Amino acid sequence: MTLARIKNHVRPGQVYDVTNHYITRTDHPAFGTTRRTVTRTTASRIYLAYTGGGESGIDWPRAAQASMDPGGVIQLRGGGAGQQPDDLFLTLTPVREETGGE
Repeated sequence: MTLARIKNHVRPGQVYDVTNHYITRTDHPAFGTTRRTVTRTTASRIYLAYTGGGESGIDWPRAAQASMDPGGVIQLRGGGAGQQPDDLFLTLTPVREETGGE
């Protein structure tokens, strides 16, 4: 899938479990996997809100560094300082709403 299609797929209000593969400090608010909500997107960034408040912007990578599987899981590569272009940076796993139906 192209980066343009991935960008068009990500919309404000969507909720993702975001796994940060770059940050290793356990006291950092983005360490591990955090539930985040897309607040806005631009041509160059995606903005995600933390559950407890606050927002952070993440640069969209180059086209070759972004992928999305058929289930909507997005992987961004090379976004951390000093990372190689193919190093996994973030995984955004969509949170599916519970329907409660039978």
